[in-house]
Amino acid sequence: MIVMRMRGGLGNQLFQYALGRKISLLNECPLKLDISRFDEGYDRKFLLKHFDIKAEVACEEDLARVLWPAKKFGKSVRRLRRFWPAYRIHVNAEKLWKQDIEDFYIEAPGYADGFFQQYCHASSIRPILLSELKLLGPIQPEREKLAQMAAAQNSVALHIRRGDYLDKDVSKAFGNCTLDYYFRAMEHMQQQLEDPRFMVFSDDTDWAQHHLGERLDVHIVQLLEDERDYEDLVLMSLCKHHIIANSSFSWWAAFLNQYTKQEVVAPSIWFQDGSMEEDKLLLPHWVRLYPYNLPDEVTVMAE
Repeated sequence: MIVMRMRGGLGNQLFQYALGRKISLLNECPLKLDISRFDEGYDRKFLLKHFDIKAEVACEEDLARVLWPAKKFGKSVRRLRRFWPAYRIHVNAEKLWKQDIEDFYIEAPGYADGFFQQYCHASSIRPILLSELKLLGPIQPEREKLAQMAAAQNSVALHIRRGDYLDKDVSKAFGNCTLDYYFRAMEHMQQQLEDPRFMVFSDDTDWAQHHLGERLDVHIVQLLEDERDYEDLVLMSLCKHHIIANSSFSWWAAFLNQYTKQEVVAPSIWFQDGSMEEDKLLLPHWVRLYPYNLPDEVTVMAE
């Protein structure tokens, strides 16, 4: 078996699943998920359980088998990886986002830990992911009405992430797409598409309403406070086009979209601290725009 350590929000979990699924297919063995991180007072929830994924939750015996002589992921695993080179063949950890993981592979039985935010793995098994990353049940009626709206018009899912990205330390590392970025992205869509209609998804609907709500081509989606973020991601994926934030949540909404004439605009800088290589994250055909304010004399929209 291959065991993937799960952590982070839904977007991160999807990246981890994509790599784990690919490696399990190469090894022709089952994929299991270590979700113990979510049982330790973690502020995130394991949300892949709502999708038709082909993976089971790893039990204590599974973890002890792949991590031996350790019993679970922790300090002992890190120590073994440091001093026992042969251990790293089966227990591999990504060095945050700076590691080149295009050829990332482990032999079964194996264990992997990381965020793995590169498009190559997901793209290589995209048909499989499209078939598996479907919800096990119907979305709520309110979201179904929005899905019908998205299908009936030239819809553009516009994602604005604020929330934790406004925290001083988080903002310093990750950055936050500015209103200027969204205006330029909307202008690009207006030039490329016939009568685009923008469906705005944000964790700060008041901010979105204040800055965009008066436009006739904008619909501010009032997110339901029902802890069904996975339904919001699926709803976003049902829009025909996408303006994404520097967020794995909207990245996956755009990636799972199956509209053949899809247009995607993404920020050309993903993390302000330079820890992300955008060429490995953003699909080649996605349009990239500078995510911060441009000087007045700069008029070029896309890089």
